[in-house]
Amino acid sequence: MAEQKNNKKEGKSFIDKLLKPVLVIGSVLLVVGTAVLATAAIAVLTDIFFPVDNKNNTSQTGTSSNITDYEGCEIKGNISQTTGEKIYHLPDDRFYDKTEIDEASGEKYFCTEEEAENEGWRRSEV
Repeated sequence: MAEQKNNKKEGKSFIDKLLKPVLVIGSVLLVVGTAVLATAAIAVLTDIFFPVDNKNNTSQTGTSSNITDYEGCEIKGNISQTTGEKIYHLPDDRFYDKTEIDEASGEKYFCTEEEAENEGWRRSEV
């Protein structure tokens, strides 16, 4: 009989040692998981109710004077890597198709030649 009582005591201590930390870890994971899901839900709802036009980097409900996309603005403002000169290319220009715009380096799209020239860009000579 005494041996059975010792086994039960050992069993309880084993459960106490194992189960309590498991319950604590499980509770922490539940709280963290809930926070992650809530954050994801907020991100999704934000995208739905406040869409961002990544090309213009503005809200679709807002406006931007710095147009950097293809929506009717096809003039490519390119900065020469050799001279640093600001040159714009029209769709029919020789190097238009080869010209890639790197907005991070200050290159951009324009809607009109006048807009490009007012900002200090010149037309490509070839």
